[in-house]
Amino acid sequence: MKCIMSEALHDEDWHEIKKVIENLELDQQTITVQKFAEQGIAGKLNDIEEITNRAEKKFQLSKKLKLMKDEMKEFKLTTVRFKEDTWVLKAYEDVNAKLDDQMVQT
Repeated sequence: MKCIMSEALHDEDWHEIKKVIENLELDQQTITVQKFAEQGIAGKLNDIEEITNRAEKKFQLSKKLKLMKDEMKEFKLTTVRFKEDTWVLKAYEDVNAKLDDQMVQT
């Protein structure tokens, strides 16, 4: 039951679950333990768990990306004129260091 109650499951994941259990009428909003048990899913639990695990990974990655974007908002990129037609980014080392840290974390 835990695998179908995950907040990570989106519409496309539910559509996959419905196809696996061969019931396209199943509704995520009205599902109950009894309704789910009536679907005879015992032999299909591995497939459902795989879909849920994939959705959980996407969900966690999405949360990390949002956090990374929020962290990058504090940086201000400024340019400084260098010679006549050239501009140089100022303090880009801080931005690069943060990006490197974020890449290591993921």
